[in-house]
Amino acid sequence: MSTEEKVDLQVKKLTDDLSLNEKQVNEVKVLVAKQIEKREAKKSEMQGLKEKDKEEKKALFEKRKAEMKKEQEEVSVEMKKILTAEQFNKWEKIKEQKKENLKERMAKRKGKRGKMN
Repeated sequence: MSTEEKVDLQVKKLTDDLSLNEKQVNEVKVLVAKQIEKREAKKSEMQGLKEKDKEEKKALFEKRKAEMKKEQEEVSVEMKKILTAEQFNKWEKIKEQKKENLKERMAKRKGKRGKMN
């Protein structure tokens, strides 16, 4: 899936979930595009870690984790400027639900991996 397709898909989902108006759609689209571009650049960087030693990987992973947290905070600030209070609260709840779903999927993956060994 191309970057543009990813942006369109994410913006459409946000538009549907939050009932965004046209101005909000345009602002969110710019924000989402920046977010996806950064994410894809970091993904490439992380894929290059396969050749690194364990300690170096751990340090880079911790650095990336801190960067992601900062980026998420910046996105929240921007979304708060774009959305109404009601839309922002709904967006926060959606974000939390996604986070919980991810934790559950990761726990299942971890459990499967343990059974294979």
